[in-house]
Amino acid sequence: MTELQESSNSASAKIFVDFDLSPSYTPLLIFRNLRDDSVSTINLEYGKTLVWKTGESRYCVGYHVKDEYHHYEPCPSKSIVEKGIQCSRCKNKDLLFPCMICNGSECINIKSMWNVCEVTPTSVYITFFGDMMKVGVSKKDRLLKRWIEQGADYASEIAVAPNGLIAREIESAVSKEFEVTKGVRIQKKLKSISIQNERLFEDTTNPEQSIKKEYNNRVKTIAEWIMHKYGETLAVKEPIIRDLQQFYGLAFKGSVSRLNSIDDLHGHFAGMKGALFCLEMQNRLCVFDIRELRGKISEIEIASDHNNAVSITSQRSITDFFG
Repeated sequence: MTELQESSNSASAKIFVDFDLSPSYTPLLIFRNLRDDSVSTINLEYGKTLVWKTGESRYCVGYHVKDEYHHYEPCPSKSIVEKGIQCSRCKNKDLLFPCMICNGSECINIKSMWNVCEVTPTSVYITFFGDMMKVGVSKKDRLLKRWIEQGADYASEIAVAPNGLIAREIESAVSKEFEVTKGVRIQKKLKSISIQNERLFEDTTNPEQSIKKEYNNRVKTIAEWIMHKYGETLAVKEPIIRDLQQFYGLAFKGSVSRLNSIDDLHGHFAGMKGALFCLEMQNRLCVFDIRELRGKISEIEIASDHNNAVSITSQRSITDFFG
């Protein structure tokens, strides 16, 4: 048994629950104390040295009781899980899951959740990850946050529905009509970081303009189709492409690698692109999916010294995943 596993019985043992964004859209980490269920957060600042050690066991992170991705009620039994991040009891109590799989045909959640959804203005949007286009929905008042927490490169609102059910119906229709995915795999998001890094430092004349023009044409076609099918009251008549890359802090010149071992992290925080956590290590941008650490007992230290030598425990080139 590791030292961190043994500490699960101590008063200070904390598990990593999820990441979130601050009101200014900077990344923060959410932890829960296993003894008293108290919640604490750590705000991440670019360039600071980070040491993060995790135990082997994974504890249930709890369950949602409202439509907010990053808010979990604690698991009553503090269960250790072998698969996923929730025990069966918490998974069955989770009220967000029915909303996540909704296709707009009918509400499958409990009445109190539908009562909220029914009167909540909901946006339908298009996001781009490299050259891949995705369609999705979000409550209108958290639209920008939704784009950033997904790690999209560009995004545009294409419709606004009076409730979530109609928005889901439009989302499903757009996905089918234009063969646009509703979800982007983590490998594709990893590849988009590598592409973005190359564009930032290539010697060309403003390549982003041609990219935005291409994206704008594709979005306008979809918005016009929505207008004809669903009416002018729902469609966004002049969709605007929003460049989101400023929110990720990834102005890094160097090679990009995916970390293979993440139980003992030591590096300089370089940014987050959605759930992709980026550390600078020996002139490399080393990336991993932070969701892989959810439920793990954690010890984390953050310092401002950027001059310490940093070692890489295990990594593979980004081309190993996409070559």
